[in-house]
Amino acid sequence: MIDEVNLVGSRCGPFPPALESLARGEIDLAPLVEQIIPLDQVPAAIARASTSPVLKILIDVAGGLQGP
Repeated sequence: MIDEVNLVGSRCGPFPPALESLARGEIDLAPLVEQIIPLDQVPAAIARASTSPVLKILIDVAGGLQGP
């Protein structure tokens, strides 16, 4: 199709130890998040995410997240 978009996700590693570390506050995720954007700005987020050195752009679907 014309202008078709594919989104690809991935995960790896054991989740329980990682989630436990996050819950204990041992890992600071804030430096990984470049930007938090509202759902209506997804095209801009995709364009931004394709630039280097962006690691993560979060899409806020509920309108309650606060940016870095």
